[in-house]
Amino acid sequence: MKNITIIGGCGNTSQLNTALIKRLLHEQFYVVALARDFSNKVALTAEFEHQENVTFIEIDLNEKDRLTELAERLTQDVGPITTYIHNASTLIRKPFLEAEIVDFENAWNTSVKTAINACQAFIPFLIHNANSNIILTGATASLKANANSSPFAIAKFGLRALSQSLAREFGPQGIHISHLIIDGIITGERAQQQFNIHPSSCIKADSLAAVYLDLMRQDPSCWSQEIDVRPATETF
Repeated sequence: MKNITIIGGCGNTSQLNTALIKRLLHEQFYVVALARDFSNKVALTAEFEHQENVTFIEIDLNEKDRLTELAERLTQDVGPITTYIHNASTLIRKPFLEAEIVDFENAWNTSVKTAINACQAFIPFLIHNANSNIILTGATASLKANANSSPFAIAKFGLRALSQSLAREFGPQGIHISHLIIDGIITGERAQQQFNIHPSSCIKADSLAAVYLDLMRQDPSCWSQEIDVRPATETF
């Protein structure tokens, strides 16, 4: 029997997800990576195609019944689910007067609605396992709503609220629920192409993955509910 970590939203933040999968495999976890579509993530799936302890599954995180069925199957065939990491998100940047309701709905559906469905599906399985975790991944916008980013910021504020409510409800029942705010850009092609940021001013994906593992290992006598990470050069 192997302890399972599920990562939801692997269609985005590929550098982080790659680093997370590597780190988790090194620590002897069985990793289940979820995304609606992996067809545009060939590099991610190809890197691990010869690994026995990682599975890539195409599934919509808003299909709660399918997520529950997946959890039941994994529990029977592989082992206990001990961690869920929620990385689903979409960056929508528009001036407020140009944004349409659908932009707000898409941002909320991708980040918050998926988290609600995933947590409702997985918590019944996590609650029976010692040292279980849910980590919801936030961003700068979780705390600071910049101009031209209202759809994204509203979704990230909502995800933060969800993490706090779940932590207060399920922490006493043994599930460590935390919110990890990434206040910066992760090193990779996106940092160069979209933001033109020098690697020295970016967050190293391997170092960030280590923070997730640190959260997962925290003793119940000393849990963090929220932490934020950023490069030394980042203003805040």
